[in-house]
Amino acid sequence: MKTCSIDEIRTLYVDGKFADIAKNLPHLRKAADPLIQFLMASNLLKMKDWLTEKLFTVGADPEFIMCKRGTEEVVLFSSQHTTERYKLSEAAVGADYGLLEIRTPIFTKPKELVKHMKVSLDDFMEQYEKLDILKKEAVEFNHSRQRIREQIDSEDIDYGVRFNAKEPEVWGANGGVSIEDLEVMNYTLSAYGKPMFNKPNPDIFSAGGHIHVGGAYVKMLSFDQLKALIRKIDQAVRPLCEAVETEAGKLRREIYGFPGEFRLKQYGFEYRSLSNAIFWEENSKVLSKILTIIMDTVKTFATQE
Repeated sequence: MKTCSIDEIRTLYVDGKFADIAKNLPHLRKAADPLIQFLMASNLLKMKDWLTEKLFTVGADPEFIMCKRGTEEVVLFSSQHTTERYKLSEAAVGADYGLLEIRTPIFTKPKELVKHMKVSLDDFMEQYEKLDILKKEAVEFNHSRQRIREQIDSEDIDYGVRFNAKEPEVWGANGGVSIEDLEVMNYTLSAYGKPMFNKPNPDIFSAGGHIHVGGAYVKMLSFDQLKALIRKIDQAVRPLCEAVETEAGKLRREIYGFPGEFRLKQYGFEYRSLSNAIFWEENSKVLSKILTIIMDTVKTFATQE
């Protein structure tokens, strides 16, 4: 079998043909080319079944602070708000400790996610005529005392509700990004290597705009490479989010949304720095731009190093 040249390897990478790269990479392992050394330092040769999965996927689970329609009076969303059209689940639409959370399927194109968000929010607001989305990233609000007043029990917290129409879609594939011990998925990490010792503030109620990024382009990366990718994404998109935030965005960043926040997931990683502002309907163009930047950065990362 003829060994591919370095230029041919670069073309295969851009085309996402990782199985072909894996066949040829060992023969080029001593080459000084930056791309070859990047690929040798990655997990590409260990990927096995991951080589044939989707090249890039994106999803999200943005949170929204709810209020009584026509007012700014905060309402804690919980299973008590279930309607006949919805039933409890962990997919589609959820109640995350008093926040409304839209839990999307995975998509391969940013525009599909943007469209899904609009349809989901429009449909949800039609079903809950007494509720509205408070266009703030955080509010001063003692939700612990409010839960007691509303008598919300633990079983009413962090449940989801979904359409009865179909079963939830399975997200991602088996396996981790670069660390086999997936227990670390529960930890928030910093792409900049800074300690994440932020203390929850019981008087601040905040909403994030978490983005889920996966696919073979992500799973091939070593942990150090993954952190470098997230830093590059963070520096490109975080300013775009902050540009459309309200003053409440600063309040949120007192406890959440530090630069380069992420969690490892089976599908890849969850990027947690952004607020929910980009998921408001009036900022849909900003959301589309941010998702496109993330996709382009992921797909070209190795060639830009």
